[in-house]
Amino acid sequence: MPPTPDHNHGHDGCPPSDRLEEIAAGAIANTHEQAHLDGCARCRTRIDAASANIAFVRGYAEESAQPLTPPTGREPREPGAAPAIDTLEVSPDLVPGYRILDSIHAGGQGVVYKAIDLQTQRLVAIKMLLAGRFASPEQVRRFEREAEISASLDHPNVVTIYHMLRVRGDRYAIVMEHIDGVPLDKWRPVATADSRHSAAARRRLVSVVRLFLGVCEGVQHAHNRGSLHQDLKPSNILVKGDGLEAIAKVVDFGMARPLRSDATAITQQGHFGGTIRYASPERLRAASDASARADVRSDVYSLGVILYELACGRWPFEHAGSIIAELQAIETAEPMRPSTFNHAIDKDLETIILTAMHKDPSRRYESAGTLGRDLHRWLLGEAVEARRDSGLYQLRKSARRYRVPLAIAGVLLVGSMAFFVQSFRLKNAALQTANAKLLSSLNSARADSTSRDSDVLEAQYKDVLRHDATAERSLWRVMFGTFTAGQPADPVSAANRDRIRREALWALRAHYVQDPCIASTRLDAAPAAIRFDQGSQPALLWCGEDGKPHRLDLSTLDDLEVPSPEADQARSALRSPSARLGPRPTTGPGIRVGPGSARLHLLDASGQAGRDLIGHAAPIIFAAKVAFPDSPRDRTPAVNAERFISIDQDGCARLWAPGLRPWASTFAAHSVGIVAAWFTDDETLLTRDERGGVRHWSISPAGQSGLPRDPPSADFGAATGLATIAFNRPRNLFAVSDGRGAVRIVDGAWRDLWRFSTDDARVSAFAWSPDGEAFAALDDHRRVFLRSPGGAVLRAPLLIPSGTALDAARVFTSLGIEPRGERVLVGTSRGSLLIGRTDNPWWPEFRLRDEPVVAIDTTAHREFHTVAFAGAISLMDARCDGRVLLWLAPPDPLPITAAAASPDGRYIIAGTQRGELIVWDLAAHDACIRGNVNHQLNTLAPTQPDSPRYDLPGLHRWLDTALSERQPNPGSDTPAKQAAE
Repeated sequence: MPPTPDHNHGHDGCPPSDRLEEIAAGAIANTHEQAHLDGCARCRTRIDAASANIAFVRGYAEESAQPLTPPTGREPREPGAAPAIDTLEVSPDLVPGYRILDSIHAGGQGVVYKAIDLQTQRLVAIKMLLAGRFASPEQVRRFEREAEISASLDHPNVVTIYHMLRVRGDRYAIVMEHIDGVPLDKWRPVATADSRHSAAARRRLVSVVRLFLGVCEGVQHAHNRGSLHQDLKPSNILVKGDGLEAIAKVVDFGMARPLRSDATAITQQGHFGGTIRYASPERLRAASDASARADVRSDVYSLGVILYELACGRWPFEHAGSIIAELQAIETAEPMRPSTFNHAIDKDLETIILTAMHKDPSRRYESAGTLGRDLHRWLLGEAVEARRDSGLYQLRKSARRYRVPLAIAGVLLVGSMAFFVQSFRLKNAALQTANAKLLSSLNSARADSTSRDSDVLEAQYKDVLRHDATAERSLWRVMFGTFTAGQPADPVSAANRDRIRREALWALRAHYVQDPCIASTRLDAAPAAIRFDQGSQPALLWCGEDGKPHRLDLSTLDDLEVPSPEADQARSALRSPSARLGPRPTTGPGIRVGPGSARLHLLDASGQAGRDLIGHAAPIIFAAKVAFPDSPRDRTPAVNAERFISIDQDGCARLWAPGLRPWASTFAAHSVGIVAAWFTDDETLLTRDERGGVRHWSISPAGQSGLPRDPPSADFGAATGLATIAFNRPRNLFAVSDGRGAVRIVDGAWRDLWRFSTDDARVSAFAWSPDGEAFAALDDHRRVFLRSPGGAVLRAPLLIPSGTALDAARVFTSLGIEPRGERVLVGTSRGSLLIGRTDNPWWPEFRLRDEPVVAIDTTAHREFHTVAFAGAISLMDARCDGRVLLWLAPPDPLPITAAAASPDGRYIIAGTQRGELIVWDLAAHDACIRGNVNHQLNTLAPTQPDSPRYDLPGLHRWLDTALSERQPNPGSDTPAKQAAE
């Protein structure tokens, strides 16, 4: 597939890439665009490339749309059940000399049956075309070629073909060796003892590599006989036997082709045969480019992907789950380091895997046999032939990929250096200006989705460093950029933009946690004089150099001109010497700003130490504390927080509430430590102490002090000796354990519904899925039991992989489960989180803090999971492994023992060892976000004719939806609602 030029912005008036892709997909160009396309060869080339990509994806979709199972209309047979002849869709004696017993596998082109040779009484496998007499000539040729190629092979690691024949109904059949085994992706390495040392993971990895050596030998044998497989994947490799006797056999040569250059291609031009996830980049290009041709190194690439999945339990690339995303990842993305997901993989094995998967065929292994020999050297502990890419090669590769920005950078750098030499004796301001232009040019070229991801990460990095004020602007630039008018409406791009917006929104929340600017605006000009207005509402009178008076409302930061009848009085007040601003440091109650500083420095009670608030990009010329009158409406911390106003020399005015954090209120809920807490609805929760007492609470943001709540109800369900307990909100059920292996499921009245035993192993953690349809229990033997609310076994017990030698002393402390039981989250005593799929033996581990994980809540919100540590709470992205969206710390260093989130995602609560209950209100951030939209838009959207046009109604609608997910019941006075009013 030819790569599409990746330009987000036009060049010399060219339309952006998104618009060109729309036109390539069938959109009608307007008159201006059509006139430009008629005269621009560059744009027509980009449209042709986009059309080729679209046609390729459509061709693949047509190929993959064929049925994967024979349309028998019968119910599938249970695994392990005896063969039933009457369930076959063909006659048992269809093939002369054989008796068909059962169907084994069905694919897009054929179906494989298990049969017995009536003469020798041996079991065989018979493959037949699905279409029979209605098979197309292309299908018949492909089937005949498979028989021809497979029959020419004779190797222990390749399936043996006995003969091909035509049977009744003009059906074609291939009789081959019957392999009593499982596909490679279903095979499990040799089970090891219950070891928590790295030696167990190493033995497991050695067994994988030893088995994979046979696969390499079988593929090399096919290459030696002049055949290219072209569809290597785990399901086309069967494993026969167990333990050290296991042997892998390569099957299904339906997509194979001869290696000779004069061989005729069976697959039509523009169509792709095989599986995209395991196809090499040159195979994808060959599907649409007749001049491109894959060789044996294409199969080597597929072997590298398979080995990566066997070793790491996952695909080598990150992608959005669509065919287009997979294509782009294979062609452009670099595979992630295997050692990231499996610490048992050393540098040599990692180098072998990445060499086999190299994008450049010339830098891969030259054959499957060479790959196998290097794996054999690794098993023997000898030096491997594969070498990591040198720094010079990586530099050349990066230079080719970014040649346009680097050329611009080089020209500007040379010009800057020449100018610097000429003006060195005067000053170095020219160099700084050139660097600023360079950064501006590079930033303007990074407006596509990939660069927006980088912008979000860069802004978060700057937030951590607290280096300058660009982090906030970078995040708003990403937010506005994803709402550029005229963007394509295809679902893949829309899903990617929505993901980037949500990442930017969470990053903004984290930014405003550190520097809570609740509102900002851009004044018409930088003030020359400022004076407080003595009216009923706090306001500032100000004027610029032109002497025109303005009134700045400090409750909303609305900048209004003073009416004519009051203009003379306002000018008189602003002429006083105290109102004139000069280049002197600003100092006032609780604040200090140094000369030329863009940071507002807060002072503590002693007037000395403090911290900086970051947000201004120019020196601050005015700063003062703002006093607001008390009002019955001022019922939230967002309104009652101490506030300051600051204005810089560029006319940017900001209103700060430095005391505003996610509203954290602490109160004594129990006389002893809290061990569990759950929300029953958006504002009602239950807490349980270590003596078994359960209490009922109501949370509300009303009131100016403390936490208003209903009186605690009488303890219900008090049961001493309960070691573990979890609550199922949708079904109002409790799961409890007595600490000796007995697990009970009880209803709200504490009546037993069912129970089961874990063989005297202590249950250390429980979890319910968000939909209430799956229940998980973790015992001390590293087993996870999955059951339904009615007690039915959903899956066999899962065994959590043992850790490395450094983690030998870790203890599993908490458990979480995602909807339908797809993924399980396990917290450890070493501050790490294991995230594993229930159908995968590899569980990646993410180290988040150096303190134990005490609770995991996956039931509250679809965007995040609540993970509680002993000293903090993290909101972890539910759509990404190990990525933390927001950290919440208790007001005092209180040891956290339990945590949960409300169903609407607004409240986060935590129980402590002393019996306190801490409540955070995440809606406090939304007032900051809403209050800064207009100012950031004025900053980022210049008024030039060629400036980007933003879909502002779409932005506001999306923000309303995203922020309303943090809102309680309609009608309550939340900070976000007050900001909107």
